[in-house]
Parts: sequence; C-alpha cells; structure tokens
Amino acid sequence: MGWSDTLDAAAAQQVAELVAASTAFDGSAPISEQAVLSLSTASAARHLTHEVDGRVVGYANLVPG
Repeated sequence: MGWSDTLDAAAAQQVAELVAASTAFDGSAPISEQAVLSLSTASAARHLTHEVDGRVVGYANLVPG
C-alpha cells in the first residue's frame, strides 16, 4: 500500500493495536501522540501501512513540512 491521506476505520484500529502491542512490549510508544491522533482525526499527516495476510504489520506517519 502507498502513502495515503486517511486510513479507513479497520486500518486505523489495526494500527492502534500495533502501537499498543509495541508500547506494552518495550514500555515506549513507537509513534508520537500527534501520530496517534492523526489515525482518527483529519490532519496534514500521511500514512503508510504494510499488510501481511490482510493485517497491518507496519506503519509510518509523515507530516509534510
């Protein structure tokens, strides 16, 4: 999947779950609070996801500027 301006609800939920699992594993959030908020709120952020078997397994967030 390429860069996108928005995530659909299912992808946003999967990213949130990935972030929560990563945070629980090492005690440090893998992305900023701004990135977390951009999952469900319109912003200038761009989203890149990587899926395996229909599940999001990687995520990057970019705020142009």
